[in-house]
Amino acid sequence: MMPMTLHSMGSVGRHALLPCLMLMSAWPAHAGEVWVDTHTQGVSLLQQATRQALPLSAVQPLDVGQQLHITVALQWRQPDRLQTFLREVKRRDSAVFRRYLSPAEFKSRYAPTDAQVDAVVAYLRQHGFDGIEVSPNNLLISARGHGANVETAFHTRMLQLDRDGRRAYANETPAQVPAALGGIVGSVLGLQELPSAPGPKQVPVLKRAATPAPLRPEGPYHPEDLPPIYHVGDTPTAQATTVGIVTGGDPTQIVRDLNSYTTGAGLPAVSTRAVSVTDKGGPGYPTQYAPPDQVQLFTIETDVTAQVIASVSGSVKQMVIYAAGAGDSVAEATVVATYNQAVVEDAAEVIATVFHQDELRAYQSGAQAADDAIFQQAVAQGQTFVVPAGDNGVYEREYGVYWTVPSVSYSVAEPATSPYVVAVGGTQLFNSGGTTWSAEKVWNNYAYEVVRSNTLRATGGGESLFEPAPPWQVATLGAQTAHRQVPDIAFLAGGQYPIADTVGSGGILPIFMGLDFLWEGNATSSAIFAAVWARIESAHQNSLGLPTQEMYENFASTMPGSPLHDIAGGYNGLTRNANYGGIGYHCDFGWDHCSGWGSLDIARFNAYVTKYWNANPGYYVNTDAHPVTTSGCYCTSDSINIHNRSANAAALPVAVNAHVTYPKRGDLRITLVMSDGTKKVLKQPDPNDTAADIDATWPVDIPVHAVDGSWRLVVDNVTHNGSAGTLVSWGMKF
Repeated sequence: MMPMTLHSMGSVGRHALLPCLMLMSAWPAHAGEVWVDTHTQGVSLLQQATRQALPLSAVQPLDVGQQLHITVALQWRQPDRLQTFLREVKRRDSAVFRRYLSPAEFKSRYAPTDAQVDAVVAYLRQHGFDGIEVSPNNLLISARGHGANVETAFHTRMLQLDRDGRRAYANETPAQVPAALGGIVGSVLGLQELPSAPGPKQVPVLKRAATPAPLRPEGPYHPEDLPPIYHVGDTPTAQATTVGIVTGGDPTQIVRDLNSYTTGAGLPAVSTRAVSVTDKGGPGYPTQYAPPDQVQLFTIETDVTAQVIASVSGSVKQMVIYAAGAGDSVAEATVVATYNQAVVEDAAEVIATVFHQDELRAYQSGAQAADDAIFQQAVAQGQTFVVPAGDNGVYEREYGVYWTVPSVSYSVAEPATSPYVVAVGGTQLFNSGGTTWSAEKVWNNYAYEVVRSNTLRATGGGESLFEPAPPWQVATLGAQTAHRQVPDIAFLAGGQYPIADTVGSGGILPIFMGLDFLWEGNATSSAIFAAVWARIESAHQNSLGLPTQEMYENFASTMPGSPLHDIAGGYNGLTRNANYGGIGYHCDFGWDHCSGWGSLDIARFNAYVTKYWNANPGYYVNTDAHPVTTSGCYCTSDSINIHNRSANAAALPVAVNAHVTYPKRGDLRITLVMSDGTKKVLKQPDPNDTAADIDATWPVDIPVHAVDGSWRLVVDNVTHNGSAGTLVSWGMKF
């Protein structure tokens, strides 16, 4: 439940006074009513006017007859119990380990009750709203009304700012509800449509491309170039996994382009299904999610996403395209509703999205809280959302327009900051011979040369202002990690800025309306990981769910067979222009704010998941063979690393097994080295035992304090008799 802030009518009235008398308007009176804040914050249009060099007189009270389409996002019941389930479903020795819920099970346990929904619906009707619709999981309630309805229902003042024929509007004070609804209502979406940053908007490098032949070391790449370069090897295709894509506008052209691509590339045809989500909030003109021409860019980004997934996955069971809105506008509330549609359908195990916005805006509108609730349900159902970390470096709030806005500060993209998604950053990819991975560096179009007439195009990344760091990130990155850090992983996104009409270095070449176009952005990188994860899910019976916890627990270790391409060097800001807001974050060895853990060798990743993320709860196995030496020096195994196991007793029973090939097993002693360094001899040497090989299991009671950590097995040739053998494998079962 969100914290409640209580206000009497009088205190709110005093708090809400504006510095300009012309903004004064009559406040709706509700004598004796106690109001509580929702997650929808108040926004100052006066500050927005100042940032755009407009007179304060440009800000006026919103026309009371202005039609508004809102969405009320509710809160989950028993949020503490939900958090407990989300932890337990990822803990290996839990009774619910990877036993994900169906939408019906989730609704019965955690969704608002029908009675709670009815109370909110009745409240909306009481205040003049109509056209009311409730989502199947009882989370979202959309309704139509006017400015006057909003002000009385949510105890706020609505203001407007007109510029160049476009109207921005926002609630000047936090949206509130009566205390009786305070534990039910989370956010009120659709109250804020804010102006975009001044200057040119984010645009793609969109040129008809003549592909170099042969493929240059730095690209650009067709989607079918990526599987060998990222070494798909013998990894199974994603044919058992359904992949969803959340986008905006009409999906017809996207499907047409996808079919053209697979036919031309000689790839299997993709079974597609389109789901359109009607508008749930906002006016019928461009918004921050859809500045001019942006809806067409959604089509291009989704072309990239769909075609990259089709290629890198090898094949999918089905591709479901969830399309938010239609025409030339995509409202924030509609995007939220589209995420929710993908979750309540529960058809796709892996879901990619092309949407991202500045985190501060999502926090202020209440969309961040609503998104988190939706992603929580996805995690509980075993679904994985894969989202881009942003395309404007550390200047997400300004759309990369760093030179026209005073006091530029670092900002990050939402929903990448959610702890319940995989956030993907971008790189520039280099290949050897067109088929082999050679190197990667941070994607930053203007790392060395700033072009003032263009926005910064670079991978997003940084630290959330609002989302607390999840425990698995704190455990790996350190106790000083207070907020969610992004990204988690990175793949190809772009290259260097192209000169004149030539093809730039890096980037991807999707088919758009039958032609190859050069595209750069983290829609590519997030699509690559969505396809990779779909392959891994298919190889593991769609049993894995959100992988971020396992990433942080395992990638930081020195376990053999690491699938990582560590990336170091470069920045996601302006390298030589600190006066424009600094240089961003530097990409270092290990985890960093530009590339997360780096990119992946796909075949090694699949083997790594099979080995260390085993789906059998309580069973850990190490299959790296080691020789048992002939001189008496002992053989030490690679480690088994155990995380997040617990017990209700002082000791925990464990079965330890080992497979050793050796001509006379009586010569050998086998010792278990516990995580705290304690040694337990499992097998003593026996000169009377002349049989060959060992394939045995020993029961061991271990102290609970010694469970988590690194475990090893030691095999001694105590007779020093010159014989040799191999420790083939060993394991632990709790």
